Amino acid sequence: MAAVWGLAALLLSGCGKGKIPRRPELFKVFGKVTFQNNPVEGATVVFVPQAHSHAAMGVTDAKGNFQLQTYLPEDGAAPGAYRVIVKKCYFDDKEIEHQLLPPPYATPDESGLTADVEAGLNNNFCFDLTE
Repeated sequence: MAAVWGLAALLLSGCGKGKIPRRPELFKVFGKVTFQNNPVEGATVVFVPQAHSHAAMGVTDAKGNFQLQTYLPEDGAAPGAYRVIVKKCYFDDKEIEHQLLPPPYATPDESGLTADVEAGLNNNFCFDLTE
């Protein structure tokens, strides 16, 4: 039993190669997605970071509203600049993906959507998608 506690203490002390990177401070991020002025339900919204490696995502409800999470439900996003993707799709019986929104919104380089999450501010973003 003492050996188990000794091993646990060693792992928790940070010795070894398996160090867990420190998580950044996160801030609540809310938003809404509409397509041609109508709320989009069931879309995945992903904030792709431009200067760090902590992406955040959320799923829209029936009113098109979302709240981001990075590690835990609704914990928010790290401060910084993001490119944003919005994707809503389904898979047919042949496991082929079909987009229900215009395809450019599903890739960060083509969506044209951006967001800047700022510490201590009201981070509320609305994305009105068009054809």
